[in-house]
Amino acid sequence: DVTMASGTTLNASAGLTTPAGHIIQTVKSSISDAVNSTTSATPAEINSIYRVAITPTSTSSTILWMMNAHLNVGAATFGSFAVYRSINGGAYASINVDNGREAFRQRGGETDQRQTTIMYYDTPNTTNEVIYTPYWWRHSGGSSFYTNDNGMGSFCMAFEIAG
Repeated sequence: DVTMASGTTLNASAGLTTPAGHIIQTVKSSISDAVNSTTSATPAEINSIYRVAITPTSTSSTILWMMNAHLNVGAATFGSFAVYRSINGGAYASINVDNGREAFRQRGGETDQRQTTIMYYDTPNTTNEVIYTPYWWRHSGGSSFYTNDNGMGSFCMAFEIAG
């Protein structure tokens, strides 16, 4: 409750709602400049430091997840990202099956290094804690798939958007 200047009291539990499409809350991971790499063909978490935990206020909320990443992929190598989630401490599962599964591909014959933002949305239909984390894997090629090998930092964020 908040007492207004005129002496009236505003009761926050009196049914106030956030209009659809507005951001309710934002969480972010730490910024990490640690170098991570993979040559695995099996999806694996990049690094637990990129986990973001958010507890939706409504089952109708949408979560927008994004990662600002510094990537390096060697010549003629390509790989993919996926976002995995855990609801209320359960097992991690991919949220982006048939939702833009491949986020990055090295198409040329030279090493590709870039800064990029990867985004996915999710409707977890829960008010329990949801943890999001990026997974990656290499599809083909002989080089490793890296984050931060240029000394730059990467991080993740999640936004709850009112439904």
